[in-house]
Amino acid sequence: TLFIVRKAETPSPAADQRLARARLALDGGQADVALAEIARLPSQKGATEWMKAARRYIEAQRALDILESSALTAGAPLSTGPVTQ
Repeated sequence: TLFIVRKAETPSPAADQRLARARLALDGGQADVALAEIARLPSQKGATEWMKAARRYIEAQRALDILESSALTAGAPLSTGPVTQ
């Protein structure tokens, strides 16, 4: 534990460094990257609920992306008023 040898491009496996990278990823809107960092922590006891919530958030974002993409490619004009029949 005195020193660690790793390739320069390999991120530090230290827990505090993982948390710092996860925070940066969240700040940048990258919940999936943050989740991956947290999932690699040596002790995940306190993070299981956060990881569940992060997975739900990521899935919701993917669903919204699909809906948005479908709406944009459908070609139908968007209406801002109430729908009348």
